[in-house]
Amino acid sequence: KRVVGSPRWPLVVGHFRLLAGVSADDCPALMGCLPCCIPGRSALDVYSMAGDIRKMRDDVFVQRDLPYARASLALDAEGWPGVLGRWTPALASASPPRGAALPVIVITASGTYGGTAGPRRGREAHHFEANTLGLFDELARRLPLEGVSVLQVTYEWPGGHRFDECAADLARAAKLAAERGLVVLMGHSMGGAAVLAAACAEGIPAERILGLCTLCGQTRHLPSTHDLSGLRSAGALVVHGLADRKLPACCADEIWERLSDGNNREPTSDNGKLEVRRRVLLEDTGHHLVECGTVIEDLLHDWVLALCAQSCSESGS
Repeated sequence: KRVVGSPRWPLVVGHFRLLAGVSADDCPALMGCLPCCIPGRSALDVYSMAGDIRKMRDDVFVQRDLPYARASLALDAEGWPGVLGRWTPALASASPPRGAALPVIVITASGTYGGTAGPRRGREAHHFEANTLGLFDELARRLPLEGVSVLQVTYEWPGGHRFDECAADLARAAKLAAERGLVVLMGHSMGGAAVLAAACAEGIPAERILGLCTLCGQTRHLPSTHDLSGLRSAGALVVHGLADRKLPACCADEIWERLSDGNNREPTSDNGKLEVRRRVLLEDTGHHLVECGTVIEDLLHDWVLALCAQSCSESGS
């Protein structure tokens, strides 16, 4: 209260925004300047307060899930023990995706709120509501017609400070999916970092990861270049809106650099890699990808089918 309205106040607000996504270990340089913002408080006190704020915010996420009960989203009976979300298998009448030798399963992950709908669902729709205008719901309507199954995973306990738990939920789903066939992991915002972390989890064969996609992904908790090195043969699609005010477009550069082993250039060979390993920056598009219309839906749909086609050609089938 002593600094509200003072010249220090904008700096305090800025630091708390940073602290919502940066820990003392991540940015020790902040330790020296925080005490000067709030007189009488040590840097550790400030970090502790910010941590409490994050926890309260994340607890509110769970409350917003009501009246949707997470137990009703359990997929144990559909062959996904311990996984929460929505499962849309490929239609039995649909042909295998362009002759792919193994079944293909796309796993989607949302941001800190969790939910199944994904971005672009609109303000009126709840993030657990089924058949919304959300991007992941749209993929669940389109891809099964092409012989590709979609598993829309939601976190048991959402929230930014529960990243490890969220990534573990995705890793559990990915391991089960890898036992069935090839896996494409796709995540928005925090979910972008979470799917990459899940892909690096122990027990998931790298050769079963067909593709990785981040949509306006965050860089906090992003696996290292070394951790991602075993996934070089997988397709990679890094999408970001240039008008994103929550996570700047430079996040896409960092993600792409780690996925491409420090080589910040897209492949230029004629073996199909250019199509399935690429970075796409969308003009005048914000964090929730609303402004680009159906462009993003078509992009993801066509990318998944291109992955299937490449898998088919590489397997010699």
